[in-house]
Amino acid sequence: MRIAARIALTTVLFASSMSFADEYLTPQDHPDFAKPQFIGRPLDKAYPGLEYNIRPAIKGGRYPYAFALVEGPAGMTIDPHKGTVRWNAPEVEGKTFKVTIRLTDADGKTTSQSFEVLVSKKGFYFVGPRGHDATGDGSVEKPWRSIEKANRPSERFRYPSGAVVYVRGGEYRVNVAPEPGRRGLRGGNVVTIGRNSPRRWMAYPGEKPVIDFGWTRERHDKAHAEKKRTGAKQIDTGGYGCGFYIQGAADDFYFDGFEVRNNWDKTFKLVDGVEGATFRRCDMHDLYCEGANNPSFIFTASAKKRGPRRTWGERPDADWHRHLVIQDNHFHDRFRYEGFHGGAMVFYTVRDALVEDNRIEKISRGHAIADKDSGWGNTYRGNRMQGILGLLTQGFNEDIEICHNYIQGPVAVGGQRGWMRNIWIHHNTIEGNVKLFGGDSTVPEGLGDAGGDFSGPETADTRRLLKAAPKHKALVHFYRNVLTVPGGESGDANVILTIHDGRFFAERFRYLRWDENLIDAKGGVRVLWGKFRPWSLMTAPGFDAKSVVAQVKLDAEGNLPPGSPYRRLYGHEVPAK
Repeated sequence: MRIAARIALTTVLFASSMSFADEYLTPQDHPDFAKPQFIGRPLDKAYPGLEYNIRPAIKGGRYPYAFALVEGPAGMTIDPHKGTVRWNAPEVEGKTFKVTIRLTDADGKTTSQSFEVLVSKKGFYFVGPRGHDATGDGSVEKPWRSIEKANRPSERFRYPSGAVVYVRGGEYRVNVAPEPGRRGLRGGNVVTIGRNSPRRWMAYPGEKPVIDFGWTRERHDKAHAEKKRTGAKQIDTGGYGCGFYIQGAADDFYFDGFEVRNNWDKTFKLVDGVEGATFRRCDMHDLYCEGANNPSFIFTASAKKRGPRRTWGERPDADWHRHLVIQDNHFHDRFRYEGFHGGAMVFYTVRDALVEDNRIEKISRGHAIADKDSGWGNTYRGNRMQGILGLLTQGFNEDIEICHNYIQGPVAVGGQRGWMRNIWIHHNTIEGNVKLFGGDSTVPEGLGDAGGDFSGPETADTRRLLKAAPKHKALVHFYRNVLTVPGGESGDANVILTIHDGRFFAERFRYLRWDENLIDAKGGVRVLWGKFRPWSLMTAPGFDAKSVVAQVKLDAEGNLPPGSPYRRLYGHEVPAK
């Protein structure tokens, strides 16, 4: 039955003739995006006398959203634009308070989330710079000293359900496996968050704890030089990385308010399909890496897949990393001396994730964000990034919304031999080269033996084919974006879009919606590795019929000038109401 349903879905989406109006599919037409929905699980505990601070995670509907606090205790407030809830919990013990948040999207669609918050000292544990691992018990009066101790107080210790670890301001040097004497990728200076670990790690309100894994620039340079001297394939990392290892048994992992630095290979690695992990208000930096093992600040390892792997339009079953939420973080200073791999975030088998309002910069030789393998139902919204945003189709990418981001770097959609469908890239400001249907990414139907001259984008047959392409078959939708480049004296410095040559262009770009964008007048097109070409190369086959070509100037925040008639109509800024 499941296989039959998949085949039926494919038939509906890609039938050669349709009984309904031939229109482009928008997120609001899709059942998983049509209405706004809460995908995060709110914190249900608060410590007496301390600030309670959460932010809801929203997918779907039409952005921007308006939030309201329908029900809540005295003194609780909500940010009407972001939904951030703040409350100084009262000095009471064991009292429960009801909370209801209502959300209204730009189309007037509403939804709500109701939950309860228990104010109690029970279930809270503390780590502090004046604590002691040997004599501490994790209480506010006798805190532990180290992250390692809080993670596993003893072999027999069991945390109660929903336990929260508060970490006071100060520096915490992690040293799980100091110089184990084993080279390569075995062992490791890794904090493993598993079945018996606390799931909720939070900075003490108003303080900034710093977790340092000790893999400094000096240590990395020394190891790198030793690798060069010996000719080894891998440097001596002191084990398999220096960072956190989040197991699938640690669902609802919550990490809020930390600075994490001096990691090797990965800062966080999630395995076995972690459900409901949240990273919020963190500063992750100084990550050192080599090799082709997806080094990144946050990496989700591929979950086990079952079923179809290479059949176009059919998703495999998998133990997905689902409802991953990454909000309000700063990722910066990832160092790599040679090669290109990984990035700030690299995702395998991630479903229904939200990556929102993060800042990403100084990511050497890697992506800012790579939705690499089998990403499904994910939303990337409101981020400011320097570097490449990539959907890499290793497997597939489906039902992805990328909106209201300021991207200083390339956007690459397609790269490996997989398929993509329902990719919406809209209301972004992009200073860089866009590449679509790249690499070995596939489309539902090739040209086969179709007669005609499809040898390039300028032939009459190619233009005829693209103009006649049915709208409902579009796989990638690119609209309402501002497209510009820093520019320079050469044409290559002004490339906004790189396209295919030969039959590939006609075969793949007939599945593209590219219209209603603001195009910088100095920008142009490059045909693969060929010469810089004027933008008319795209308009001739029917793309950009409703786009605007004009001089584009951006301020330091990536915004159009205040007097521009295009401001808030195109680009990452929120539309004016």
